[in-house]
Amino acid sequence: MKRIIIFSLMALVLMGVSGCGNKQKAMPQAVVDTKEVKIEQIIEEIESTGRINAEYDVNVVARIDGYLEKRFFAEGSFVKKGDLLFQIEPYTYAARVNEASANLRNAQAALKDSSKNLVRAEQLVKDDYISKADYDGTLALRDRDRANVDSAKAALTQAQINYGYTKIKSPISGKIGKIYITEGNYVTPSSGVLATIVSLEPVMVDFSLKSKQYLQLKKSSKQITTHQIMNLNWITFKGMFAESPLWKKVILFIFLLIFCTVTLTSLSMLISHVAGWNPNSIEDLKVKQLMCSSGMFILGPVLFVYLTKR
Repeated sequence: MKRIIIFSLMALVLMGVSGCGNKQKAMPQAVVDTKEVKIEQIIEEIESTGRINAEYDVNVVARIDGYLEKRFFAEGSFVKKGDLLFQIEPYTYAARVNEASANLRNAQAALKDSSKNLVRAEQLVKDDYISKADYDGTLALRDRDRANVDSAKAALTQAQINYGYTKIKSPISGKIGKIYITEGNYVTPSSGVLATIVSLEPVMVDFSLKSKQYLQLKKSSKQITTHQIMNLNWITFKGMFAESPLWKKVILFIFLLIFCTVTLTSLSMLISHVAGWNPNSIEDLKVKQLMCSSGMFILGPVLFVYLTKR
């Protein structure tokens, strides 16, 4: 009986040892993630709700009285500055232009006659054939006819302006909206809006900020250095060059080569002046030409590749 108990205890011990060994073998190795620490500039972002508005929002109105005869656009279409939008009945205003023109010719004829009478009166008053009072009356008549000519010219100009208002044209380029007054209606300057035109480019965004956020942005904007601004302008120029079509790249590259040529030529002249080279010497001239040509052959392709690479 004792032997059986001893063998049972030994079997339990061996099973426990083997079980512990299996557990130790089954434990996975710990994996530790590592990342490289970098120093980068943190850009602060501020979120705010805004509204996109057009730069120009123009109401088209009538500037004279008359029947709205015709429209020349479709609602929601794009119109250009100067395009004809509406036509107000023009016949009355054309007649007024003709009437004002006739009145001007009449006034000019009266002025011409009174001017001739004044010339005669000047000679007659010198010879004492007429009194000074008659001469003054002739002079006043000439001046009145001259004023009538000026008044007739102003009336003709106003009639022509009103006739031009019969054609309502677009003051800006943009998208025109709904027509509020249709053809056949009698319109006046107080009739209200005929249609609305909204410009498409550029657009503005209106948004509100807290006073603390505004002061924070204002403070951060002052910290931008001149070097950062120049670097930003160069990056923008490089991006525009890379996105330009081929013919624009070629033209811009030619201008850059001309600029580099002038710069290298000036540099070689400065070097020759400092080094005391003889400007009439053929050897010195060849050296300067070699400097310019080698500089262009090296600088040109490098500059082009750098600008076209994003």
